[in-house]
Amino acid sequence: MSWAKVDDQWWSHPKVMQLSLEARGLWITALSWSCAQRRDVVPFRFVQMVTAGADECAAEIVDAGLWITEANGYRIHDWSEYQELTLSEKRAAAGRVGGLRSGETRSKPQASTKQTGSKPDLLDPPGDEANGKQEPKQVSRPVPSRPVPTPRVRGSDDAEAKPSESRPRDPIWDTLIEMFGEVTNDSSHGARNRATALLRQSDATPDQMKTRAQAWPAHFEDATLTDLALAKHWDTLGRPPARASDDQVRDLNTAVERKRRRDRVTQDEPG
Repeated sequence: MSWAKVDDQWWSHPKVMQLSLEARGLWITALSWSCAQRRDVVPFRFVQMVTAGADECAAEIVDAGLWITEANGYRIHDWSEYQELTLSEKRAAAGRVGGLRSGETRSKPQASTKQTGSKPDLLDPPGDEANGKQEPKQVSRPVPSRPVPTPRVRGSDDAEAKPSESRPRDPIWDTLIEMFGEVTNDSSHGARNRATALLRQSDATPDQMKTRAQAWPAHFEDATLTDLALAKHWDTLGRPPARASDDQVRDLNTAVERKRRRDRVTQDEPG
């Protein structure tokens, strides 16, 4: 049985203090599950099973930087840095070290057993030859090593590299990249994670995202559209604009004035 490790100052961490109690409970529950499964990614379906308000709580945790949205779930930030290795994982790590040392031994050039004018030194000293004993010496050979597991590689921004196996694409994340470009820093990455979680909660599709983005100027004429703004105003962008834009007002006034002139001309004409 493994254990989930939580720092005794976890309760006062700034990232934790901004979470609701329900979101903290979800984080602890997911951590316990991940340690039992020895996986740092918690599937979406498990999060939905924990609490009725899973989407809102998950968005809180992602926004705080404690989870990172992946294609198949939420990855717990710095999971491998704080959780203790199991016995099998310790053995695998020991085998990895032994395999590396054995490989170094095999890579060193072996000393030649041939000497000028003499036979290979495989016999015991002359004293044993006098007694008629000529037993060959034991030649040491490297002990075969265990297979060396592929180590986990640390990437930039203190994030673990993704496993080599391909993961399913996230259409919401890919569409946000197409519309707004790649994220360039931790702040924008956190906003992109939160936007993805909110859009997934709204059952958004790539076509709907592009259509509602085109409706942005009619609703917020002087504001800049961002990925997080698109997610936060998702419902509003799906409705007709509450008020007409300045251009629409001018066009409407022009049409009214033209109609008024036509009516006046019609009244002045002789019957």
